[in-house]
Amino acid sequence: MHRNLLLTSAGVAAITGSCLFGLAGLSGSQAELQTATSPVLTFEVASIRPNMNTSSSSSIGFQPGGRLVATNITLKMLIKVAYHIHDYQFSGGGLHWLDSDGYDVVAKGDAAATHDQVRMMLRSLLAERFKLVVHRQTERRPVYALVVAKHGPKLHKNLNGKEFPEGSFRARDGHLIAYGSSITSFADFLSGQLDRMVINKTGIKGFFNFRLDWAPDVTQRSSRPSIFTALQEDLGLRLVAGDGPVEVLTVRNADRPSPSEN
Repeated sequence: MHRNLLLTSAGVAAITGSCLFGLAGLSGSQAELQTATSPVLTFEVASIRPNMNTSSSSSIGFQPGGRLVATNITLKMLIKVAYHIHDYQFSGGGLHWLDSDGYDVVAKGDAAATHDQVRMMLRSLLAERFKLVVHRQTERRPVYALVVAKHGPKLHKNLNGKEFPEGSFRARDGHLIAYGSSITSFADFLSGQLDRMVINKTGIKGFFNFRLDWAPDVTQRSSRPSIFTALQEDLGLRLVAGDGPVEVLTVRNADRPSPSEN
């Protein structure tokens, strides 16, 4: 099933074409917001129902008031959002339905909850309704370092002076427009595009507006350059291949929610 994702801060919308995964912010390897000694964060109310629509479009988004709304979303995508990981960090443990069954989710938490706290609430919800058990470990894998190219960066500073909420990235078919993003958030976006961790090694501080055009499929002829060339020509940045620690999440258990739990 072909699925497309748009994660926004103001609302939810489905798109067609390439995947848009606007998950700027915490990386999966950063410290947890919820520890063994801190209160467990949960939604006040939540509904999970199998999606009965024949459309292949999917959407998930954080809404004002501590709400999370998802339409025709798989458990795999819910896990990726909850733990802020990319495909290369995910192992489904042989459970193929994780990426095929679609669900509609509406959940509401504390109105003052941050996006990161909503993620923690989603983790609790998945453990309760899907009996989700995951194992996290660090492995040494291929990575890219994002560095400044030879002739210096070509970046357009965002005049607001602060990072926009999640969802500032708009990407489709090798076209990207982003507003008010840090370089670290931009590196996280590139991680999703390249299916490999990209680590910000530029040393550049501040928030920027990005516009980038590249050939999304290198196996097909295109007038646009590869993403590696586009980064150097348009933004004055380049990617250097190497290896480093990458956090990997493996699903140890997951059950379909029973009808009484929908």
